Amino acid sequence: PGGGAVGSCKQPGAARDACVEVLRSRYAPLLRELGSGEVTVLLYQTWGRPAEMHCQPEVLGEFPDMCERTAAGYEAYRRALEAGGVQDVQVVPVGDAYRRLAAGPQGTEMLPNMFLDNIGHATPTAALLIACVFAKSFARLRKQSRPVIVGSEPTRVAVAIVARKMGVPADQVDRICEAAGVDLESAGASG
Repeated sequence: PGGGAVGSCKQPGAARDACVEVLRSRYAPLLRELGSGEVTVLLYQTWGRPAEMHCQPEVLGEFPDMCERTAAGYEAYRRALEAGGVQDVQVVPVGDAYRRLAAGPQGTEMLPNMFLDNIGHATPTAALLIACVFAKSFARLRKQSRPVIVGSEPTRVAVAIVARKMGVPADQVDRICEAAGVDLESAGASG
């Protein structure tokens, strides 16, 4: 009843089934009504946390495990909305970018700088990575003739403006995006 089940979407295990049902039966009809087939729903895929932060490795696993479970959850949510008749649902793979960053050669050094607190909130540096992943997703929508104005140059300009306002040097933005496998140069290109 109400939005209570939605709050439980963040809980591991059986609560995911309740969320899937709420998305399919309650949110999908609302999204269909709002969008009339002309809308793309973007699900903001979040990320895991290292076990030393969440202190529940027996439940949530280590960082790669938690990221994998989180990604699987968002895929289940995407499928639930589609099963409910929403035509275009896409996952913005931010958690995947975090996982690539952690697995890369600079991951041990960079990953701790992505978490503001033990809950896993994003630091300004992480916010830039998130912005880059969203910009890449918006560019894909543009290629699908969706009304989004993003390409490689506008994407770079937008990220540079955000970085400057946050006091993050531009070279650090490039380093973070490169380490996470987010290529802003190809954001407006095919492929």
